[in-house]
Formats: sequence, C-alpha cells, structure tokens
Amino acid sequence: MAEHPPMIALDGVDLIYVTDRGAQMALKDVSLRVASEEFVTLVGRSGSGKSTILSLIAGLLEPTRGTVRLAGAAVRGPSPRVGYMLQQDTLLPWRTILGNVLYGIELRRRVTPEDVERARALLEEVGLAGVEKKRPHELSGGQRQRVALVRTLMTGADVLLLDEPFSALDYTTRLKLQNLILAVMRRYRKTVLLVTHDIAEAIALSDRIYVLGDRPGRIRAHFPVPDDLARKMPLERRHHPAFQATFQSVWQALDAEEGDA
Repeated sequence: MAEHPPMIALDGVDLIYVTDRGAQMALKDVSLRVASEEFVTLVGRSGSGKSTILSLIAGLLEPTRGTVRLAGAAVRGPSPRVGYMLQQDTLLPWRTILGNVLYGIELRRRVTPEDVERARALLEEVGLAGVEKKRPHELSGGQRQRVALVRTLMTGADVLLLDEPFSALDYTTRLKLQNLILAVMRRYRKTVLLVTHDIAEAIALSDRIYVLGDRPGRIRAHFPVPDDLARKMPLERRHHPAFQATFQSVWQALDAEEGDA
C-alpha cells in the first residue's frame, strides 16, 4: 500500500522580500512536515518567520525557492482545505454571532437550514449556546475566540493554521481555551499548525515542536513531545514529570539562538 503524503510539507523553502530598501531574506532553507491529524507548533522569537510560514501554507505568499505542498499537491493560492485563525478574532461588529459563524459559507454558496443547525450545535459544543443573536462587543475575549474557532470549523477545512490565537487573552482564559481547542481538533480530526512564542503552550498542545531561528528564519531544532505526555490534555500535561524536561530542551534551543545572535 502506498504511503500517504504528509498533509503539510515544506522543502528547502527560501522567501525573499524585495522593498524600496532592498532585498531581505525572511526564510532560509525551511523544511518541515505535518502529518494528517497531527498537531505541530512553530516556536520562535519575533521576526523568526513563524507567521510567514503560515502565509505560505495558506497560499497568501509564494516561496522564492523550494516547494510548499498540501496533501501532496503544490500550493498555488488560497484553498478551501485551509482555515486560518488569527490572534485577533476579526469578527464583523455589525453582524450577529450566528451571522459571523456563517460568513465564510456565505462567501462561497447559499446558506442552508442544515448549515444553521450545525452552526448552533458547534456554538453549543464550545459553551456558547444562546449567544446567536448577540453582537461581538457583547462577548468576552475568550468567547469571541471561541466564535472565531467555530467560524473556522464551519468552512470544513482539513488544515487549521493558528497564529497565536490565545496571546491576547488572560492566563486563566488561555488555559481553558487550550483544553477546548485540543479536544475539538481531536474530535473533528483536524491537522493543526500553531504559531506561538510560548514554550509551555507549545508543549501543552503539540505532538511535535519546531524551533525557528531568526535573521533569516530557519529550522533550528525539532522536538517530538513524549508519547505519555502527548496523550494527555493540556492542563494535565503541565503537571506531568516529562513537561519540565521538554520545556528545558526547547528553551535551550531558543537560548542558544539568542546567544548566536
């Protein structure tokens, strides 16, 4: 039986930005893999190219050199198979919560009664039953991010790109949302690539972690999360004996990068 290609694959990717101030290399020789239904995180300092990698996978940028593939096919532009969740929820303030959740579908086709029923069910699943008629300003930051998650799930995307979606939230809300998002991703069997600068968050959520060095961005190190840790939910992982050892390994890779700089 032929082996399935990885859901996400970057091979030898360089990206050069050309501006009126000259050419700048943002990424250099980046290669990585994310298998189907795997949760992988990119960790790095600001300016290391984490979000640029997401933009390449989403088809918003083209590599200067190398290849970006989705399920074996070259990425040629935005794809309905890829959902993108940002740090800011980008909810439309004039629309109801239900209207925001259905917005992605509206852009592609007519919304059906089945779509509305599914949207209501997903909102209930993430603890937001009864908010359908409210406007975004009536919800807390954590609630708004849950709405953004439901909106992304409604598109039916196989791959979810998460660009620091918890960083604007308070610590307690962030921990609760991490548990929720991992449970939802596992239930709906999504492939996830998360960007964060928070090492603890990366370990709490991921199956594997890539550490990016900067100037230009490149893969500095790669850490599989131990199986007995990866099987647990985020809050449980933080109390597991293997958590601190993994944290130290990732931290040392980041600290070495800072020393080189």
